[in-house]
Amino acid sequence: MSRRTGEADVLVGSGAAGADADGARRALWERTREGPVAERAAAAVALAVSVRDGLRDHRQARALLDWAVGTGVEPAVALAHLHRGHLNQVEGQLQPARSDLDVALRSVDPRCAALAALHLGWLLVDLRDDRTAWSRYEWGLGRAEGAVRDWLHLGLAATAVRLGWVPQAQGHLSRVDPATGGLVAGYAALLSGRLYRTIGQPELAAGYDQRLLADVGAVGLWPALLDQGRANRVDLRIWRMAQWVRWLRAGGGTGLRFADRRHPDALLVLSAEAGLTVGTVPPGGGRRRFDSAAYLTGLGFELLGPAPAGNGPTDSWLCWTVGDADDETVAMTCESAFTSGFGRKDDFDLAVTRETAGEPPPVPRPPAPDLLP
Repeated sequence: MSRRTGEADVLVGSGAAGADADGARRALWERTREGPVAERAAAAVALAVSVRDGLRDHRQARALLDWAVGTGVEPAVALAHLHRGHLNQVEGQLQPARSDLDVALRSVDPRCAALAALHLGWLLVDLRDDRTAWSRYEWGLGRAEGAVRDWLHLGLAATAVRLGWVPQAQGHLSRVDPATGGLVAGYAALLSGRLYRTIGQPELAAGYDQRLLADVGAVGLWPALLDQGRANRVDLRIWRMAQWVRWLRAGGGTGLRFADRRHPDALLVLSAEAGLTVGTVPPGGGRRRFDSAAYLTGLGFELLGPAPAGNGPTDSWLCWTVGDADDETVAMTCESAFTSGFGRKDDFDLAVTRETAGEPPPVPRPPAPDLLP
């Protein structure tokens, strides 16, 4: 191949667990170097997907896809445009992504065309063009199957909810296969809850909310529900904190911060790095801080020295190692820390900040296309 990409750039993972994948990439690399151009282009697309997913190397994946596009040989060219369009979309280059996906949309392979329609629809939503997104989703439905079809129905349902098209939203949500599970089932529940709240049926909405929160496979979507509305009553705060603790324990993130929105110095920091812990520096000063510390000690908090960086003044850090306490017990202890320990009023407004390894996008995204030649 005539490019700067070298064998060492695209083949090497890390550790013994990546040995099989490294071997597969090495075989694909050899196929890009010799043989008919159509076979070389197909190998380049397959290798680009492996490099993207296995090594998280978008630069080298893009180099391989650029080369495949340059061969002009189908079906590799359409697939290369599909995968390059997704890379551009992920990297925020929306207009180049749109151009690539428009090309892939014309593929003679219905699977490639359906995936292009799906990702183009999500891109058009990012561009605030709901009506064109709708037409792309509908066009893709005639060519899609399996999970791609479910995601197209979700795209149509989400668009209908935003546009206030209630019958269309209900119709597309009813066509999502619940057996698909994971993000598909979770997103369907999230959209159903939004829809029924919009049309004044809170009981139905609450049922879908509970369905979402019971699905650990969709834990990444829980914040979209838990961030809604205010929590300025005791029962609401305890319920919301308990759900956030479940989110943390289910692997949704690495940490949480609970605070009084109006007085952010009243702060509890939850960490899941080495078993669940709740830590704080009591707010206030002098006798007030001493009384807070004494109360927290009675709740099970222990003095552990200076506060971790970024958690308020470098004062004494009080920490509770939660152990096997259930989610509601943790939430009630946090509520007691705020109201009795910190002296917050019963109507204080809970603010929640979450910490994740990588902030999820505000709208759930279909998985990266994995279609190979």
